Amino acid sequence: MASEREIINLYCGMEKVFGEYSFWIREMTVFTVSGVKGRAAVIERFRHTANNIADNFKSYYPVSICDRIRDLYAERALIIIEAVRAYTYENSALYDDALLMLTDNNRGIASYFFEIDPVYGADAIRNYLGRNTEYIVQQLKRRFAGEFDGEIASFDLCYSNMIDMADYVSAAILQTVLE
Repeated sequence: MASEREIINLYCGMEKVFGEYSFWIREMTVFTVSGVKGRAAVIERFRHTANNIADNFKSYYPVSICDRIRDLYAERALIIIEAVRAYTYENSALYDDALLMLTDNNRGIASYFFEIDPVYGADAIRNYLGRNTEYIVQQLKRRFAGEFDGEIASFDLCYSNMIDMADYVSAAILQTVLE
């Protein structure tokens, strides 16, 4: 049985990395759409969030599983970056392709979590990621249009959704790994 400290560390760790993931999506979007100096560093920092997510799973799963989680989230980051760039530079074909790839990546992440352990409902993970994609698109469009209050509201939804996913993942780990 997991100790109270292990449970707190699990939940806090997951919330931290998925919260940072949401934050860096927003920063990358702001810097890319605004075209301000330093966007390459921000994009690189966002790409690094995949490592942080994978590292957070290392206490609970073998390295091979963590590496695959990292790869899937790294791919997701690259697709999100491509979607933001395509939208910003008004390349609708590339933007549409990126959104389709993001949907495929959502399915891939959801399927992999289900493969790790069926306690992760593939539909639940896919729904969290689908909402995340929807809120990212809202942020992007609102930032691009200069609707900053709406952009912040979309970020809040994105962040809250990812914290909910972090709690869902934590509960699954607690149920199966830390029993």
